[in-house]
Amino acid sequence: MAGERLAKLTIVASFSLNDQLRGAQAQGVRISLAGAGIDYRLGAYTSRREYVAPDPDDVGRDYVKQAVDNLRALIKLDIQSRGLPYIVSDSRDLGNSIFTNQPQIQFDIEATQYGFELDFQDYYTGPEKGWTVMQKLTGLQPLVVEPFIVPTGVYGSATGIIILSVYQGNTRPLKYLWADGFNERERYNLKAGTYLCTVSDQDGVSALVTCVVKSDAQLQVLVQQTEDSITLGVSGGVAPYRVAWDDGATTLVRTNLPSGTYEGTVSDAKGAFQRVKVVLTPNRCYFSQNPIRLTLDAGSAYRDDPTTKPNLSFVAQVWVERDYLSGVYEQAGPDLEQPADLQGRTVFNVQTLLDAYVQEHLPALDGPVAIVATDAFKRFYLKSAERYGTPPVTAGLSTARVHYVLRGGLSPHEAAIDSWPAYQEVIKPFLTWEPDFQKVLPQQPAFLYYQHTAASSSAQVWLRVRHVDGSSSQSVVSLLEDVRRWEVYCLAVGPAARGLTGPDVASYDVWVTDLAGVVLSQVRRFVLERAYYPQQRFFLYSNSLGGANVLAALGAAKQTLELSVKQVERPSFDPDLGDVATLDRLGTPTVSVETGPRLRKQVQADQELLLSRRVVLLKDGRTWPGVVNKNTYKVKDENEGLASLAFDFILPKQRHFSPRLPVVVVGQVSKSVAGGEGATP
Repeated sequence: MAGERLAKLTIVASFSLNDQLRGAQAQGVRISLAGAGIDYRLGAYTSRREYVAPDPDDVGRDYVKQAVDNLRALIKLDIQSRGLPYIVSDSRDLGNSIFTNQPQIQFDIEATQYGFELDFQDYYTGPEKGWTVMQKLTGLQPLVVEPFIVPTGVYGSATGIIILSVYQGNTRPLKYLWADGFNERERYNLKAGTYLCTVSDQDGVSALVTCVVKSDAQLQVLVQQTEDSITLGVSGGVAPYRVAWDDGATTLVRTNLPSGTYEGTVSDAKGAFQRVKVVLTPNRCYFSQNPIRLTLDAGSAYRDDPTTKPNLSFVAQVWVERDYLSGVYEQAGPDLEQPADLQGRTVFNVQTLLDAYVQEHLPALDGPVAIVATDAFKRFYLKSAERYGTPPVTAGLSTARVHYVLRGGLSPHEAAIDSWPAYQEVIKPFLTWEPDFQKVLPQQPAFLYYQHTAASSSAQVWLRVRHVDGSSSQSVVSLLEDVRRWEVYCLAVGPAARGLTGPDVASYDVWVTDLAGVVLSQVRRFVLERAYYPQQRFFLYSNSLGGANVLAALGAAKQTLELSVKQVERPSFDPDLGDVATLDRLGTPTVSVETGPRLRKQVQADQELLLSRRVVLLKDGRTWPGVVNKNTYKVKDENEGLASLAFDFILPKQRHFSPRLPVVVVGQVSKSVAGGEGATP
């Protein structure tokens, strides 16, 4: 509300000093409290004494203040005795008048309630001398506005009504100004929303009224889809709900559907509805470190007439299943919102949110033949909806499509041209860039990562063994059941793990088929290396495709220890302790290794080791974490035939030396500790 006020009278006493002290009649003003029966004539003298003061101004000021206080006391007594709704203020000294140089003392009488009957009446009885009214404010009452509101019912319909009733107020007629420009007391055909109106009278008193037109909750339809199923999640509106698909189906959940377009209408008990259009296509698996884009389009109807969706933007959410197959998804990051471009489109890029949920999968050395590498991939869905209107409102139809994200990524060039899906469909590679032909030592671990891209729910891992006498045999070494598209399996295929270390084994092949024998992967060949290498070190590291590789370093190694020392000077020299005190000493062990001769293709693929974020050294049955030292490495020399890779592996810092303690077998040490054996491999 604005402009309303209480009735108020401001009175000032400014006497002619000589006239007042000589008892002359002061001319003034008469005031009346309307309807209260109180009537005062201000200006009657209070004394006829003649008084000559040494400082006339000071004496006059005291006289005027005393006269004001006497009158204030009289008025306050009358008000209190009659129980009237007025208050009397303290007196205020305004100093001397700039025109007459006479002292001026002021006070107020003010109503404490609204009401025209409490206004002051006054009229002058003579020249403006002595008592005068400086200001008289007429009481203006506030406007009291009560809206009558009829809700719309079905969300989105325009059937709401607002009628304003105004009580109290002052001079009519009243004015109505709505925030959207409307200027009448009654409004019809309104949609749900908040409507603001300023009501004002002719005296400037106004009131702002907020009217909320309600409706049924918006009918919300969440379309959750995989590559062969549709699930409609319906909320809002008024239950019960029904769905009528254009092809005759009437269920909210549809499964085992072929790829194609499915349309239908979801409605509630009061006739609210949402049209649904679902395009089923095979799901996709994305790399977590390459762009993962959600492209949204408002459609051709919007491009024909953008006014149908004013202020159009798109809202997106990323939901991730932290525990695989739990069915429980959590939102990754906040809601994302982007405006539509001139064509009604936008593109969200969400890989940063997803990369945090996947990590390198390093297999256990004594694991089974096949195990799901759940660390390396996750299921997720992108939920999106349009948002438009004045003010913008999120539409009732949203979609959520399940995909997979795999830890890793391609080079910027290959990621930009998006060639991986076509390559994977044709080649069906294991998740590694190593060549199909690989030499392995009998005790060397080896792993292949197989991603299931077929529609079948079962697969089998084959092993074909070639013997030195030229014979061969093949068999299924693992049956994969209840397999889902885009799942990643870690296959332990090292010679020792598969029992192929005997002298009769020359090589063996590994591949995957479905139950009908259709090949689902490339064929990887391992050739047993029978040469003797006194030092065998193996590095297990994550690669860029979500898998893990093993590199054999067979050359002689060199170990160094880089020291860092923290010390302070002593305040005085101590013959026994010296002049410095050592606070800490750290050693950084580094093992310099060389692979030995390798094929040029293999050395090229060894770049995966140099770029890997997770590397462990396998030696004497133990694992040693570390990092490959940053350096410049030669990965290709066209003048060389066989090549090798030499690199430095930095182990964790250590403060203490301990030899490699032997293994305890049945309560006894299998061998004694040799003096000087290091704590690093």
